[in-house]
Amino acid sequence: MSGLFEGVKSSVPVVLSLAITWFLTYIISGGPPPPAPAITPIPEPAGDSGQALYAPAPYLNTLIVLTTLVAGGVIMVYLLHHHRALKVFAASLTAAASFSVTSYFLLLASPLDGLFVFTISGLAALAVLYSIFKRGGVPSVLASAYVGASAGSVMGISIPYWTAIIVLIGVSAYDIVAVSIGPLKVLGSDKVGRIPGLMVDFGGISLGMGDLFFYSVAQSFSIYHWGPQAGLMSTTGLVIGFLTTVYLAGKRRIIAGLPLPLTLSLALGYLAGSLLQ
Repeated sequence: MSGLFEGVKSSVPVVLSLAITWFLTYIISGGPPPPAPAITPIPEPAGDSGQALYAPAPYLNTLIVLTTLVAGGVIMVYLLHHHRALKVFAASLTAAASFSVTSYFLLLASPLDGLFVFTISGLAALAVLYSIFKRGGVPSVLASAYVGASAGSVMGISIPYWTAIIVLIGVSAYDIVAVSIGPLKVLGSDKVGRIPGLMVDFGGISLGMGDLFFYSVAQSFSIYHWGPQAGLMSTTGLVIGFLTTVYLAGKRRIIAGLPLPLTLSLALGYLAGSLLQ
């Protein structure tokens, strides 16, 4: 029973992130679709037709995403020898993400003009930085869930259909490699310790910010393309996959956090969307 309680407790950042993702996805859905992100620049044939699956675009976009992840991982491992620089790097990424997504949602859903939007977004970024780097605990979890969910919600809707699916499969495979022999193995070692802005610590589990981000990408993608019922199944898959991963983490100290949740999310979401069409 205690093991079950610990597993449920450790899922709080994930559940919070997914709840925020639901809310933000509906805000985005009510407005014009955001442009494709710069990290997936190659257009694919419109719609969810299988024709795009045989085009090079989804695979080239995925290669760009994976190359970016590898480069980011190498930079972080290098910065481990310069702790202050690593902290500045993590804080800069967090502040930029928070400011950008807050500005986007305020411009989309509020009548405020640019000056007020950017002022509020700047204050939000400062609040996020303070919560993550100074407070820790529940405020840090809330701030991390907001940043991961808001960025993931935009990405999940703006990324092309087949590119999104191939990217989620690709990052799951990369996560296994990175945890086994790559940069995540180094970043997750006991010698490194807690890295605010890059890791979320709660309930005895250290979860990467990238995990929260990609969970939200899968969630918003499922809601937007396959409908709310499919989105609910996607949520179920993510939570079950995460709890299973936490259980397996008790046997292996470091384990990839993406493969099981993302696989179940896509499989259950697609199945529900297909059956309800």
